[in-house]
Amino acid sequence: MSFRHVVALALAFAVAGVAGCERHKPFWLLMDPPIKETGHPDPNCPLRDWTPMLHLFFSISDCEKTRQELQVSLTRKDFQDMTSKVFKKPFTDNQNRDMQTLASRSVCVASDDPRLAGH
Repeated sequence: MSFRHVVALALAFAVAGVAGCERHKPFWLLMDPPIKETGHPDPNCPLRDWTPMLHLFFSISDCEKTRQELQVSLTRKDFQDMTSKVFKKPFTDNQNRDMQTLASRSVCVASDDPRLAGH
């Protein structure tokens, strides 16, 4: 697990503690596959190497709803235009396809899922 994954998970656990979550009750993370050196998502990597979005979900249904909304948003031209403005340059068609692929491969995972462990 990379340093940024450790920081993201530590932040998620800290936020969950502040929010008053019971220790035995998992929260949900929307995880994206890592990007290979080629610049494309690699959904075949172990789940512990995936990147969690920095947002916690307290139900699988909320996580899945966000995952589906994200997939739809990435196909919309107005969303792509907004993203281009944020990054101050337009995304290429390949980059837009990669973002859509990344979103389509994302998964909702419980915080206590053993696949997130480093071993």
